[in-house]
Amino acid sequence: HNVRLQVGGSDQWGNITAGLEYIRKKSSGDAHALSFPLILDSQGKKFGKSAGGAVWIDEEFLSPYKFHQFWLNTEDASVGHLLRVFTLISLEEIEKIEAESKANPEKRIAQKALADSLCTFIHGEKATEDAKKSAEVLFGGDITGLSEETLLDIFSDVPSTDINKAEFLSLTLVDLFIKTGLSKSKGEARRLAGDGGAYINNERHTDISLSVESSSLKDLSLLVLRSGKKNYHLLKVN
Repeated sequence: HNVRLQVGGSDQWGNITAGLEYIRKKSSGDAHALSFPLILDSQGKKFGKSAGGAVWIDEEFLSPYKFHQFWLNTEDASVGHLLRVFTLISLEEIEKIEAESKANPEKRIAQKALADSLCTFIHGEKATEDAKKSAEVLFGGDITGLSEETLLDIFSDVPSTDINKAEFLSLTLVDLFIKTGLSKSKGEARRLAGDGGAYINNERHTDISLSVESSSLKDLSLLVLRSGKKNYHLLKVN
């Protein structure tokens, strides 16, 4: 087939050199090898399907939100290297980002730069803005305008409960917290609400004695319940 150049990651070097030897013996021809180092995490493990935890660029396999989250979770030890490998940010700017990150590690400045740059490159600016807005929802941001598909994606790792419409409409807001396990009793649910810790779709509810049917929630098919700051539960109404 007139192969003259073989390209592969450094883990394929043995296969590549075997190919060179085959070409030399078969046709006495010249051939060349081009190898590049693998992208490794801080434990020396490669990125890839065979190693687990593959990151996909096709949004049918991995949504832009989760793609953005993947890079936001990059370890401090790896983020500088990945900024140099995967982005078109200048070296001067990367060095500035690293200095700011070192001074303020809690702000994860480098991770945000990496996630924003890669998500925009692969999925576009709007997808990046939507991913950032979706991430804010996990910290109490406004849910208004987000589709059910987006909410299911954001809260895919959150415990969930299915309920039929008739039962849903027969309950009070207090009952919702008990049914989802966010409260053990009506008294506990009322105390939670009284202390300002009961949220439905990231809106604080201090009066949860209301019936669902008399509330503005009665026509919803997906509710995000939260107890305190981070204890979430999805309620899916069928």
